[in-house]
Amino acid sequence: MIFLNKYKKKKYNDYLILAEDGDSDYQIIVASILFDEANNIEGMKWLKKAAKQNNAQAQYLYGWHCLENNDLQHGKYYLSKASAQNYTEALYDEAKLSDFGDFGYEKDIIKATSLYKKACIYGNKKACNALYSILIETKGKEQAKQYIKHEIGCLKFLLIKILPLHWLREA
Repeated sequence: MIFLNKYKKKKYNDYLILAEDGDSDYQIIVASILFDEANNIEGMKWLKKAAKQNNAQAQYLYGWHCLENNDLQHGKYYLSKASAQNYTEALYDEAKLSDFGDFGYEKDIIKATSLYKKACIYGNKKACNALYSILIETKGKEQAKQYIKHEIGCLKFLLIKILPLHWLREA
């Protein structure tokens, strides 16, 4: 393995010890370093180990690796595991995949809306925007405003930063 400097190699060795001891966060770090060094096969092994330990970030990343390599069954499995832990990127991506019917996901607007809403509640701005767009299409602008205001009202501070200010004032 080629390292840029001795410090990075020492840090890698420290991280590797922790990863070998089963720390899933360090397994992700080791995987990331290996990816940076173009050692994708070894990196994927560490990412999979972390995913199997129920690390949501690793499940999300490994799930996407599987999807992009046409292993749809494992990809969907790991993305859904990350979503079940409310990992917002996974919630948003599963919503989007269900919204558009990509990577073996059935096009399901009801599931997509539910996942967008959950991701929005957990603070994913893209999910809030996607939810608002779907609601405009399915309920109309006025009902969409009311829905967002009442259903996601606890996150009004977030929505002010995301959605146009004028629609909140109009509702």
